[in-house]
Amino acid sequence: MGFLDKAKEAAQQASVKAKEAAEQAQKKLEEKQAEFNERQAERARGQAGADGQAAASQPPPPPPSAAPPPTEEPAAPPAPPPAGEAPPPAAEKAPDPFRPIE
Repeated sequence: MGFLDKAKEAAQQASVKAKEAAEQAQKKLEEKQAEFNERQAERARGQAGADGQAAASQPPPPPPSAAPPPTEEPAAPPAPPPAGEAPPPAAEKAPDPFRPIE
């Protein structure tokens, strides 16, 4: 048996083992997915039962559109300075950074 025949046989064996491993992994994945789905269904049933009990003992919350209006009044605009006083001096304007240098 030549070297190439041995290499071909090894490749075929590796291919078979890889397929078997893939099948095992797929089975394991399906089992775990089924377990997860069962736990989720149990949790949903438990919450539905707990929600039903809680709903019987408490009144339902009001719909969002029925919220009361805010009680805080808007801020009043600042009062104008008295007529006899001069307005405060304007702060020096910052130079325009995009203006070309003269």
